[in-house]
Formats: sequence, structure tokens, C-alpha cells
Amino acid sequence: MIFYRRWQPVNAMSFDLDDTLYHNQPIIEKTEAKLVEYLQNKHPECGDTDFQFWQQSKRLAIKADPTLKLDFTLMRRGSLHYGLSQCGIKESRLHHAVEEAFNEFYRLRSDFKVAPHIIHTLETLADKIPLVAITNGNVNVDQIGIGHCFCHRFHGGIKQTLKPHRAMFDLTVNALNLSPEKILHIGDDFTNDVMGATRAGFKTAWYAEGRTMQLQNETINLLPDIQFNHLKDLICLL
Repeated sequence: MIFYRRWQPVNAMSFDLDDTLYHNQPIIEKTEAKLVEYLQNKHPECGDTDFQFWQQSKRLAIKADPTLKLDFTLMRRGSLHYGLSQCGIKESRLHHAVEEAFNEFYRLRSDFKVAPHIIHTLETLADKIPLVAITNGNVNVDQIGIGHCFCHRFHGGIKQTLKPHRAMFDLTVNALNLSPEKILHIGDDFTNDVMGATRAGFKTAWYAEGRTMQLQNETINLLPDIQFNHLKDLICLL
């Protein structure tokens, strides 16, 4: 564990999810591949589509409606709507087809379990202090096995602006009724997590499960209060 600033104890912790508590890239890659397979099998009109087609659909949907970038769930629905309509799905079936496809994506996207040692650490921490999940993504924390560890969950989107905006950090402060400096935010991204939480007054910790953590490989806006290589190191701070 490396301390970049003088440490003062905290009364709560907040966690980013994707790429902090699990390595997200292989999960998303697997999800995208299975979603294409689902669409090909579910809709004969989509039989010749591939990953590139659906990525292009996402780009064109965002070009048509840039606000989709502000909410990953709306972005997914928007790209599915665009792609399915391009495949020739009739308007009378389109809404239902989009919702079915999104539900399948949501199921696939959360079709994994967080590593047991991560769950154990979260459970140990949750027995001592309140924990909050703050994510720009849309993973189902109950399905991946960690929902019971968090007293509050905040997902970024149209209503709750994505990190690094302070909206979800402020919601956390209000929900916990604590001063922001009494909360440690743990995340992998130096912009969304370290900079965003610091600007909101939180203490910050840099951690990324499942990948090598080397500062020279990161785009750094400012240093966190601490960094560590094992999530269980957090227990020592209590």
C-alpha cells in the first residue's frame, strides 16, 4: 500500500464496479459476441449481421442522437433500435424486439460472479462501515453476487450524470449523511474516479482488479490518497 497524502480514518467507502472489482473487458467482449448470436437466431432478418454491423449501428445511433452518450442503458437501447430497424424489423414489432434484445444483453452482461476473495473483502468491510456502489455502467450487482454488500447503489445516466461529474458523489454524501472527507472512493480510472471523487471532497484510492497497476501506464490527472495491490488491504485502514 502506498500513501500519497497523510491518512485520516474514514467512516464509509464507495466503489466503482467495472474494472475495479473485476476485469470488465473480457466480460463485455463475450457479451457482445453472444448478443450478436442471439440476434441472428432470434430474427432471420439479422442473420447476416456481425459485430461490426452492430458497432456501426451504435455509432450511427449516437450521431443521430448525441444524448445517448450520457446514459449507457439508453445507448444500448438506441443502438439496438437503429440496427434492428436497418435489418427490416417492422415498426409493429420493433419496440418489443428492442426490449427483448436489451433484456438479453442485460442478462448476459451480468452473467458472471465476482471472485470469492473480493466478495469476502466486501463483506468484511460492510460489517464495519457502510459501502456504496457508484458506477457509470449498468451491471446487475445482485446477479454478480455483491448486491448484499452495498447499502446504496448509484448508476450514471440521464438522471444521475456520469462520473467524473460530482452528481453521484453528492448523492452518496446525502444518503450516508457524512462529510465527503469521511468517505473513501475506490476506483480504477484516474479521471472518472480519482479526479471526480477528489473534486467532490472524497478521499480516493486507486485499485484495479485483474490487471497490472503501473502509474507510468496511466493518464494521470492527479494522484489518489492511496493505492494498493490487494483489495483486502482496505481492511487494515479501519
